[in-house]
Amino acid sequence: NKDYYYILGVNPDASSEQIQAAYEELYDKFGPHVTVKEQDPEAMVKAYKDIVEAWEILSDPVRRQEYDKNSLPLIQKGHLRNLWGKLT
Repeated sequence: NKDYYYILGVNPDASSEQIQAAYEELYDKFGPHVTVKEQDPEAMVKAYKDIVEAWEILSDPVRRQEYDKNSLPLIQKGHLRNLWGKLT
């Protein structure tokens, strides 16, 4: 499991508007339209895929509720944040 709140840089109690704003900001930085010479293209693609996946789950109220039910205890303990940090 991934910590989608961490990926988008929002708290678990973030509003839908905050999640949307975070996604849009990250899209501007990592979207397919961005070319950064100093960045590894594969890392950029992975980051973008994680961002889209996080947004798809957290922007859908039903999927977010299911995610929260299954993942929040791990997120609160920091396990998922540590794992995602090691993968990126």
